[in-house]
Amino acid sequence: MALVLVCSSIIFLDWKYAKVEQVINLSKPVVPKNTSLARQDLTDFIVIDMASTTASSTSQLVKRTHGVYQDYDPAMLPTPAGTNALFFFFAGWDELSRDLDMSITTYTDRLPARIVLLKTDFEKREGLKTKYGVTNINTFVLTDRSGKLIKKWSNSKTIEDIISELDTL
Repeated sequence: MALVLVCSSIIFLDWKYAKVEQVINLSKPVVPKNTSLARQDLTDFIVIDMASTTASSTSQLVKRTHGVYQDYDPAMLPTPAGTNALFFFFAGWDELSRDLDMSITTYTDRLPARIVLLKTDFEKREGLKTKYGVTNINTFVLTDRSGKLIKKWSNSKTIEDIISELDTL
C-alpha cells in the first residue's frame, strides 16, 4: 500500500497503483484507524501536485520511475510485487563502503524501478550474511521479492558498476 499526499488529501493506493484504497480529506486533522504506518517508508511516499487533476488520474502520476535506496529493515520484506531486493552489505568504517553509499545516494534515480536497494549493516546482520554466504563488506546480494538468491557479487565501486551487474540478468 502506498501513501500519496495530494494537496489537501491523502490517498492510499495499492502497490501496483491500480486502485485507490482510501481517501482522507485533510481539512481536519485525521489519523486513519487500522493503518499501520510502521511499515511505511520511502518506497511508499510519493508527493504530487494535483491542483488541476482528478483522483481518477492518480494512477498515471504516481508510478515510480526509478529504484529506491534505504536502510535495511526486516519489515521491508517481502518487497512489493514486481520488485527485487538488493542488499548492500555496508561498513561505515570502510572508505569504499562510504564512497559507494555516496554514489548510490547521489544517483538513486539511475536505479531500475524494480530495485529496492537495502543498505545492510555488515556487522549487525549475521543472519543475512549466513543466509547468503556473505563474508566480505561491499557485497551485493540480489534476491527475488521473497528473499530467494538470484545473484551475488562484490566488485562494484560505483552505481554504474551496480547497474552493469543488474543489466547482465
